[in-house]
Amino acid sequence: MFDLDFKKTSKSNNHFVKIALSLLFIAMILSWIGAAKSQSITQIVVTAYLFSMIVLMYANNTIETVVERAFSLKRSYSYFRFEVLTALILAITLAVSGLYMLFLVLPQQVTTNSSNELLAYSIVTAVIVAVAMSFAFIKQQQTRINKILKSFYSMIPPFIAAAVAIYSTTHNSPTLERLATLLIILFILRNCWLIMKRSCHFLMEGTPQKLDLIQLTSDLQAFDHVLRVQGISAWSISTNLFGIKCQIVINNIERSQFIVDEITDFIINHYNVEHISFEIINSTSEGKI
Repeated sequence: MFDLDFKKTSKSNNHFVKIALSLLFIAMILSWIGAAKSQSITQIVVTAYLFSMIVLMYANNTIETVVERAFSLKRSYSYFRFEVLTALILAITLAVSGLYMLFLVLPQQVTTNSSNELLAYSIVTAVIVAVAMSFAFIKQQQTRINKILKSFYSMIPPFIAAAVAIYSTTHNSPTLERLATLLIILFILRNCWLIMKRSCHFLMEGTPQKLDLIQLTSDLQAFDHVLRVQGISAWSISTNLFGIKCQIVINNIERSQFIVDEITDFIINHYNVEHISFEIINSTSEGKI
């Protein structure tokens, strides 16, 4: 099934992701036009599936690149949590829509205006999705076979819709269209589950259990010119990616940058923390630097 495993520090990978998202958006628009003209239920659910792919890819990219983007865009983590929360809401909406289609719409009589135009839209959509997935996975040097196979799994629904469109030009088979629609809906629900699972994990993560804040505070206060550490907090950005934020009161403001660099190196080397945010406070005036 469609999945993501982006390298967090690769700017070229992020470029390929943007290209893939753009191509998927174009494919979704074409699929929507084809669905509007043909009233094909299969084409409608393919449009929803492509939208779920876009949301899934965007949510995963946000989660995996949050530290890099926080530095480059100068935005707080609340902004990225809002992005993930939006993806979660969209996933829930898609899941409810998929269940509605599955239990209320699909059992009804299916009527489709089959035409060569629908066939063209279906085939072009499938081809664009194939190219998009190539950018999202193969161009990221994913050499492991399971990663490459996942990119091909995500192409299945558009090609199913294209196959149904080809068959429908010569045969009228509502049963086949129902079966194809059912399968694609299952893909949608799977994507929605992945989005909800990862979004909830990201939003609900608290202080990492492996990080001893008491020991960390003690270590920081042992540095020269550091009087006290206050307001320390830590959070899990992902499974192996942690962040730390605190205020450090010092008595030598002239050496503040040296102190920050020294503490940063210590934390990275001893605590395997990826993101550190310090607020330096001068002890003489209690003014923030």
